[in-house]
Amino acid sequence: MPIGNVHLFGDRGWVSSADLRESIRDRWGLTESQVRGAGPADVFQIPGAKGTLGFISQMSECFCDRCNRMRLSADGWLRPCLLNETGQIDLKTALRSGTSTAQLQEQVSSLLAIKPEINFKGRDSGNKGIYTRTMSQIGG
Repeated sequence: MPIGNVHLFGDRGWVSSADLRESIRDRWGLTESQVRGAGPADVFQIPGAKGTLGFISQMSECFCDRCNRMRLSADGWLRPCLLNETGQIDLKTALRSGTSTAQLQEQVSSLLAIKPEINFKGRDSGNKGIYTRTMSQIGG
């Protein structure tokens, strides 16, 4: 994902999920799985294989409309979306300062209410083209 590493994501920095699925399908076969997760992954199976393959295709296929995830960073920030730097809650500071459970529930409910359900390219990310933190800093 192009978060803090923009130089890695030019024309050759990533491969679309459709291209990956086509390559797998050509070599081993690939079908949609009967197993469905409760998240943003599109799930497939290789015929005869025991497991499944899940594709979370942020760069090539928008899944925002079915994303049920939030991100809690290693340093205590809760964000409604990995790619959105607005609307974060500093849970670590709130918890250490004695914020009540009711107040935290209200803050988290408000955060869930603003969780974007639009394509990542049109999302208000709260930045001007450069993310302030890399994936490893966020917890990805």
